[in-house]
Amino acid sequence: MKTKNVVLSALFIALSAIGANIKIMGTIAFDSISSLTVPQ
Repeated sequence: MKTKNVVLSALFIALSAIGANIKIMGTIAFDSISSLTVPQ
């Protein structure tokens, strides 16, 4: 039972890290795209 909790915790942490990375990448991509498309 204890190993199951450890695995679930690891999965949750991994998902959180992946989600944060996707959010950061998406924000950077959105910023660069919007700065490219907006006329200077």
